[in-house]
Amino acid sequence: MSSLKPDRPKLRLWPAFVWAAFPPMLLIGLGALLTLNGDPPPFFLVLLLVTASICEGLGLGHFYILGGSTIPDWLLFAVMGALAYTCSLVLVLCLRSVIRWAIGLRRSSPSFAVSSS
Repeated sequence: MSSLKPDRPKLRLWPAFVWAAFPPMLLIGLGALLTLNGDPPPFFLVLLLVTASICEGLGLGHFYILGGSTIPDWLLFAVMGALAYTCSLVLVLCLRSVIRWAIGLRRSSPSFAVSSS
């Protein structure tokens, strides 16, 4: 007796976790290159301020932009990496769902092929 296979393909989520690692790595490389000129890039400052507010909200210390922060650097950068990866994962999952929706919409629409009689 043969086994019946479903018509729709399985949704595999593990590639999204791998793809989500690439945008933060590209941003880190771009940030490192742009920091060689002296000033950090604006996206790095925004990510730093969001990360600092998360750490302050969790009660892990206080962040002062001019120096003397009580949040340990290793903790600040670990939370910054986790935040960048999480945002990237959400972006990748949204992009995958839009692509799957567009492919499904394309397959379900009738073809308007012109037939010559």
